[in-house]
Amino acid sequence: MTDDDALFPAPEAAPGTPRLGEDARRTQRAQALLNAGYHPLLQVRLHPDAPPVDDRTAPGPRCGNCGHAAWKQGASHRWLKCGDHLTAGPATDLRAWWPGCAAWTPNTDPRSVT
Repeated sequence: MTDDDALFPAPEAAPGTPRLGEDARRTQRAQALLNAGYHPLLQVRLHPDAPPVDDRTAPGPRCGNCGHAAWKQGASHRWLKCGDHLTAGPATDLRAWWPGCAAWTPNTDPRSVT
């Protein structure tokens, strides 16, 4: 079946406007949530002591040093996941630099997260 035969053909992008891929759209949504003070995955408020969103090196509660975070190993690389959201899809991947959410707890296992 071609686009001409489809019951609902795909909409065309506005002229001169490139369509963003799924990863780019996910990144934009995550940044918008962070800027609004919400965690991109859980969509709950950020931890009160979380570092500023625009400073990826400031100390403080982050996904990368949270007790809920866990690395999942694939065939070629690793993904950081929240223990409450263990799925196989990229939409639930964490970024270690993300400010921690309100449920952030200190990591007590130094082997689990770098």
